[in-house]
Amino acid sequence: STYERFMELRKEEPQEEITLSKGYVIKPDDTKEILEKKVFSENFTEDPALKLEKFSYEEIRTGNEFRAEGYVRDIRAIKTKAGKGMAFFKLATAGGTIECTMFPQQYRSGRKYLRENALTKILARKENEESCTVRTML
Repeated sequence: STYERFMELRKEEPQEEITLSKGYVIKPDDTKEILEKKVFSENFTEDPALKLEKFSYEEIRTGNEFRAEGYVRDIRAIKTKAGKGMAFFKLATAGGTIECTMFPQQYRSGRKYLRENALTKILARKENEESCTVRTML
């Protein structure tokens, strides 16, 4: 990476994380979008989700299953009262953002695909106009 080449020229070891100030920790492999969000609290570059195939969440009937492609954003992993892991995240698609829930069974099998800003495909069930329940990450 550019960072690693820079550190090599300086004859220094690359760091795993760089702390700019309290709460502002960046990693060498952070994308431009992640850096903008961390430093400026918003993105200034074009969202790569807009370049994906058009997708209209509004046209899907509540209760129906659908497939969608998008970028994973704002992951929040929690433990249930039973101590099992599950997650909430946003899927940024060309048609907008969908709030997604992964219950424990799906989280166990799909968490390896659940990375911030990762391009992924999901099979999910529409719960309401803003949210869905993920069945599978493809």
